[in-house]
Amino acid sequence: MTETRYGTFAELLADTNLEMRPVATALRELILDVHPEAVEVVRLGDRAATLGSGQRR
Repeated sequence: MTETRYGTFAELLADTNLEMRPVATALRELILDVHPEAVEVVRLGDRAATLGSGQRR
């Protein structure tokens, strides 16, 4: 099993296909507009960002 690597959304975008960057950014902005207190966790090893409510895990 690989070790989980956490990072920033900017780091995740740097590793994202150019065509998908605007889509990922727009979705993130939409979620944060609707739920500004959302908690974001970026897992670079999984190439994923999750946004949700509650404590960061």
